[in-house]
Amino acid sequence: MRRSRRSWWWAFGVSSAAVAGALLWITVTLLRTERAELRAREAGQALWWMDGFVAPFLVKEASRPYFEYSAYYPQQTAYTRMLSEIRPGEVLTPSQLLATRSEFVRLHFQFHPERGLSSPEVPTGNHLDLAEATILSRETVEKNERALAEIGRMLSPDDVRARILEVEGRLERLLREGPSGGAARADSPAPDAARQEFRGRAQTVYSSKWAEAQDGVARVEHGPLVAFWTGREDSLVFARRVRLPDVEIVQGFLADWPRLKDALLEQVSGIFPKARLLPAPDEAAAGGAASRLLANVPVVLETGDECLAPVPWLTPARATIAFAWIAVIAAGIATALTLRSSVLFGEERSRFASAVTHELRTPLTTFRMYSEMLADGMVEGEERRAEYHATLKRESERLSRLVESVLAYARIEEGKKPASRRERMPAGALLERVAPALKDRARDAGLELVVSCDGAAGAAVAADADAVGQILFNLVDNACKYAAPSRVPRIDIEAARENGLVLFRVRDHGPGVAREHASRIFEPFDRGGVPSGDAARPGVGLGLALSRGLARDQGGDLTLDAPAGGPGARFTLRLPEAPGSGSHV
Repeated sequence: MRRSRRSWWWAFGVSSAAVAGALLWITVTLLRTERAELRAREAGQALWWMDGFVAPFLVKEASRPYFEYSAYYPQQTAYTRMLSEIRPGEVLTPSQLLATRSEFVRLHFQFHPERGLSSPEVPTGNHLDLAEATILSRETVEKNERALAEIGRMLSPDDVRARILEVEGRLERLLREGPSGGAARADSPAPDAARQEFRGRAQTVYSSKWAEAQDGVARVEHGPLVAFWTGREDSLVFARRVRLPDVEIVQGFLADWPRLKDALLEQVSGIFPKARLLPAPDEAAAGGAASRLLANVPVVLETGDECLAPVPWLTPARATIAFAWIAVIAAGIATALTLRSSVLFGEERSRFASAVTHELRTPLTTFRMYSEMLADGMVEGEERRAEYHATLKRESERLSRLVESVLAYARIEEGKKPASRRERMPAGALLERVAPALKDRARDAGLELVVSCDGAAGAAVAADADAVGQILFNLVDNACKYAAPSRVPRIDIEAARENGLVLFRVRDHGPGVAREHASRIFEPFDRGGVPSGDAARPGVGLGLALSRGLARDQGGDLTLDAPAGGPGARFTLRLPEAPGSGSHV
């Protein structure tokens, strides 16, 4: 039976561990997915903030007239203070690029098919003399000349035009289809959401169509301002194509990437303090990094491990996980209790079958043998026949008590209280009523029964006298079985009052109840380590269980107490003291 119990519990433990492991894996995966989704949402917000920050600057640069890329450009129409018209080209206007500097621009430049590379911030000839005399210092001019020379080394007209065409085509695809493809990261949004979100951010600056402008008498078309890297980590270039009536030129500027990067990261430092902006290669827009790609600058946002944005304590995913864990734990507890009940029921049924079988075997064998001997006339003499008849009577009473105990316990287990008639009677009168049967049982075992009621003088109980008598008889019967012979051949019954209760203490002077059996002494079919079928101490182990059940039906209880002043076992029956008066309750 113990092996069977271990097998059931092992199976339950393995199954529970498997279910818990699977649920734990689902929990971790779901929480990681939820956190990645929240991080992606925060990252998308960060992209909006950065694109929104840089958009006004780029819009201003994209809408700049083409002639501002000359240090001084002629006015097509001008008048004197006397409103006399000045011939076209007679009045020169300094470019805004010559007079003002942006913190994110190192140098503006222009590629002209005939004039080559130039910059409005690096004037030449008479324009240089004029600029140094009115606007620029010599140190600024030399600095700009070095930056222009650097651009010349990094870019060629054909190369920059090819790069612009490549980026324009990619931007058109991104605006039309959105970023997609590639091995997307776990924290990347869904493709459809990424496309829609990228289009929204990109439309703030770029246009997939050419913009037309009427500059004086010239019809000019400006292409979108696009960005690309020149091969060096800090060399970010923004450029556009400009179509004049007779020529196509390239205009743009070399960005001050360190400053621009610091300004962009400052926008998201409150959410991602360890964020980084990494240059995005041309293929990034077609890969998994596209969902983290800024729309206006070819860089990818790396948020880092730390995120200052608070995660909500209760989210739909967490609520679902908590409900699942509660349901699984509740199911596990219910299954464990059901399994425990089933195992205990099986063990109890096995003990019952074993106990009843062994208990029935001796009297039935005696019945069969004695009845056959009497029927066959093998017993001679009236005295011997009377002895045989007395033995048969005693065994029948034993069988009757066994059957009655089993039936009474079954009624208690089913919740069917036996019909009882409670009477209000003094504790002394109750003991006097049941004492004769108790003394006879003690005398048969060679023990003396001593009854004392001094501690309960005047106390009365409202109880079924027959039920109380059966409880006390079971206690005395157990003492006769397990305490005889004892060094003090006596059983003491004492009545006392305590806190509104009447106590009936039954004590023997035998070996007592072993500590390892005390905790389960009231369990049915448990005989305190005495094997079933012991001829010297017959029984099925229902006496104490039945007695406790009867005691609780009377509104009291039955407990095993440690006796004071010597060995032995002491059981205490507690019954509520009867209030008021009257013959019946």
